[in-house]
Amino acid sequence: MMRTMLLLIALLISGLPSIAQSTAVQSASEQLTPLQVVTAMVRNEKQARQHRTFFRYTSVERSERTGGHLWKENVVETPDGQLRRLVEEDGKPLNPDRTAEEDRHIAALVADPDALRDADADRRADEARLEKILDILPKVFLFNADGMQDDCVRIAFRPNPAFTPSSYDERIVHGLAGTILVRIPAERLCGIEGHLIDRVSFGFGILGHIEKDSRFRVTRTPVTATDWKSTRIEVHLDGKILLLKSISRDQDAHHSGAEPLPLHLSLAQAAAFTWPGTP
Repeated sequence: MMRTMLLLIALLISGLPSIAQSTAVQSASEQLTPLQVVTAMVRNEKQARQHRTFFRYTSVERSERTGGHLWKENVVETPDGQLRRLVEEDGKPLNPDRTAEEDRHIAALVADPDALRDADADRRADEARLEKILDILPKVFLFNADGMQDDCVRIAFRPNPAFTPSSYDERIVHGLAGTILVRIPAERLCGIEGHLIDRVSFGFGILGHIEKDSRFRVTRTPVTATDWKSTRIEVHLDGKILLLKSISRDQDAHHSGAEPLPLHLSLAQAAAFTWPGTP
């Protein structure tokens, strides 16, 4: 999910009652403002992250990471990072040589957990930086109710003109507008889509830029009573980005078949779950 942009997407909707909202939406039996719905959803999402469950799932992705090919991978989440086994490319199973290459790659990560953590370092660094901008997000956006979509409340967000960005991260966030979908009455994030309404340049364009109308979309579904996973991820950015190292500028991914993993798996045990059909 490219994880940097996905985390940003998931965190775009932090809420404290610092922006007045006038339009109400229906949540359970109470009338709540859009900001109040967002605040309840963010609280639930934060609580869910504090009790994280690790999953295995199937990912079908076309992106810069895959070289433009359509990759089908079996993904296993671990505390040290993700183990990803490529099983198909462009709809065809891997030949024996490439299958053996995948075996060697995963075996090397199992034998050297530091290598797995190093491979995951950019994503974790981006997450840590993005956590720091949570406090300013309520000042960045204005929220308005935008009807219902199935059993989700639609909430439109747009830049707050009273907010002045003081960093590159804040400029990226402040340039977004779009729609948040919040499942009612659970108050969980079930979708978000947005786009940049203006070109964002860094260092007068020397350090990079993102073009107007660059966009993203994420769809999420419940997989257990308390855990939700992203099932569709689209990120299409036009520009040169030097700030967010792990961001994928062009990605279309489908995740399916998410299953929670047993607690306290070793890396060797986790690697076994990357094989197709492992019970």
